[in-house]
Amino acid sequence: MGSFQLFGKELSSLKNRKGLLFALIGVMLIPIVYVAILLSATWGPYDNLNNLPVAFVNKDEGGVSSGQPINVGNDLMETLKESNSLGWHFVSEEEALKGLETQKYYMVVEIPEDFSQKVTTVLDPNPQVPELRYIQNEGLNFMGAQVTNSAVEKLREQLGDKITATYARTVFSRFTDIETGFADGADGSKQIVDGTSQLAQGTNTLLTSLTEKSADIQTLAAGAKSADAGAGELVSAISGGTGNIQKLANGSQQVAAGAGELKAGSNQLITGITQVQTGSKQIYTGLQQLQPGSENLLAGLQQLSGGANQLYAGIALGDGTASNPGLANGLNQLATVLQSKQADIEKLAAGAQLLQGLSQAPGLETYRANLQALSAGLTELGTIYPVAVQSANALNSGAQQIAQSMPALTTGLEDAVAGQTTIVGGINSLVAGQGQAVAGIDQLATGQKALGAGIDRLSNGALQVADGNKTLASSWGQLGAGATSLKNGLAQISAGNETVATGWQTMTEGVTSLNDGANRLQAGSLELTAGLEGGAEQVAAIKITDDNIAMFSSPVVLAGEKVNAYEYYRDSTAPYILSLALFVGLLVLSFFVDFKKPAVMPKSAISWFVSKWLQLALFATIQALLVTVFTLVVLQLQVENVLLFILFAILVSVTFMSIVFFLVSAAGHVGRFIGLVFIVAQLSITGSNLPIPMLPENLRALSSFLPLTYSNAGFKSVISLGDVSMLSSNALVLALILVGASALAFVAFVIGYKTLSAKYTPEVQPTA
Repeated sequence: MGSFQLFGKELSSLKNRKGLLFALIGVMLIPIVYVAILLSATWGPYDNLNNLPVAFVNKDEGGVSSGQPINVGNDLMETLKESNSLGWHFVSEEEALKGLETQKYYMVVEIPEDFSQKVTTVLDPNPQVPELRYIQNEGLNFMGAQVTNSAVEKLREQLGDKITATYARTVFSRFTDIETGFADGADGSKQIVDGTSQLAQGTNTLLTSLTEKSADIQTLAAGAKSADAGAGELVSAISGGTGNIQKLANGSQQVAAGAGELKAGSNQLITGITQVQTGSKQIYTGLQQLQPGSENLLAGLQQLSGGANQLYAGIALGDGTASNPGLANGLNQLATVLQSKQADIEKLAAGAQLLQGLSQAPGLETYRANLQALSAGLTELGTIYPVAVQSANALNSGAQQIAQSMPALTTGLEDAVAGQTTIVGGINSLVAGQGQAVAGIDQLATGQKALGAGIDRLSNGALQVADGNKTLASSWGQLGAGATSLKNGLAQISAGNETVATGWQTMTEGVTSLNDGANRLQAGSLELTAGLEGGAEQVAAIKITDDNIAMFSSPVVLAGEKVNAYEYYRDSTAPYILSLALFVGLLVLSFFVDFKKPAVMPKSAISWFVSKWLQLALFATIQALLVTVFTLVVLQLQVENVLLFILFAILVSVTFMSIVFFLVSAAGHVGRFIGLVFIVAQLSITGSNLPIPMLPENLRALSSFLPLTYSNAGFKSVISLGDVSMLSSNALVLALILVGASALAFVAFVIGYKTLSAKYTPEVQPTA
């Protein structure tokens, strides 16, 4: 049997079941009951605010402003008595608190005792802000709390206007004083103008005098500076000469002292020359005695060197062992020669000490170098000779060591021969020179005696020169002290004149600035006088009226307009009520109509699903038509487009049917419970109570997947906004949800079709 035939069977089965037919009619009227109850009221939540009980407690003791008594609390209370903004009850504080405890009042508003007194402190250095106190009983009703909160805000605005008016009267009352102050200020500024004129004349005269004398002050400063420089040069010259004079005095004293010392030294020199003359003759005799011994020593050293050469030759010819006859003979000869000359060497060493002492004697400067060289040579010979003797003895014990030492010994003996040759030549020279020295010393003694007489005369003259120079040095020092004092005085005069010149210039500049300032002060005083006079005239021209004070207290008036306004408050809740009514009607319908069991055995799962879907879609469409007609005709709900309103209601009803169809066909009673939870969960997050943009971010994201979001928005667009594009977009989303839910329901039918044949009995008609 095809889908439409099966659909006809489903409808015809209702004729034989009168009870079910009446039940269906009652179920489809459920959305009308919803709509009739929730949308029939045309009053709004703000229409009867005068019935909302609110206690008002006025404890204001008043105050005084500009000499006038004020009581803002009483003024506000009189205004509220004529107002219907809330149900005001003017009671005492005890009654208000008691009524709050017994849940009689939704709010208590209190004006404190010092409210008006604080209002009068607006112009004080430390103004006090008056405080309006209130207590809200939010638990009694949340909407009532919101209304009273709005009322308190309006009350604060009214008080603000009254206080501002009081402030304005206080300020404007001071305008008379301000006008008087401006007039007094203008008179005072005129006196300032007269004084500044005299000041400008005086500063101008002073500036002229300072400018004329400025050149003379500069000339005086330049002259003092030149005098100071000349005194400085004088002090420098005297200071430079002081050293020379002092040196001259010191030098003359040193010359005198030197002359005395020279005289004493001359006497000592004569004595010394006499002693040198005697010693020189003794040296000459000693050198004559030393000359033969020195020549004998030279011959011995030459023999010793020849023996050493022979020894070295013997060692070179031998094989270096003790059995070599040539080495033994050379060593014996060397030992014999060395031992035979040891006494002569010792005498020569003693003579070296004698020569060293003679070289220090006075008058032998010419021969001192030769004597020292001779002494050094003899000393070296005395040092080398014992080494040679030890070397000769050591040669007897080891030929190998002698072979290594012979070159050094040979060289040493050759050096000794050369040195002795020099010594012999030096002794010969000393003998000849000493003879000449003896003759020269005799002549020196004679000349020195004559020099002594001249030194006596030099010493006496030097003493006289020293006394004169000492006196000159003392006088020169006094001259330098006087020049220094003169320099210091001139320096102070120069510094003082420079300071005077600088100060004069600074004073001239200051008087110039003072003169400019006096001129500007005079001009400013004229402007001040004109401004104060003009200010006094303007303040006097201000005439304050009650309208001006009202403008100050409330300078802004709201001028607004509404678009897409609701005729009644119910129009704002209609989208939510219609969506909820249609979903609940279909959910209740599932309890009376079997969403799965067919009237006869279907040919296939498709025909079974289509027949049931068409049946339920028919019921959903009828339900939507009944609700919309009742809303438009009976409740007279005003919509922008009647046809679009009806068509969208049908789309919403069929979409909700598809959702309930899927839940019930897939899970039975569990599906019905899920459907109930599903619709309840959507109530607060789909724009019913709060606009979706006011929701938390996660709930805003969740609302985009809920069908009630789009049904509410679609109904709103067709009822109050008249936005076809918004209606179309929401209708498209609902159509997609319809298709998705129907597809899921079809899957449930396909799965259930496999077990349908076993459970189906044709003779038994489906029941509720």
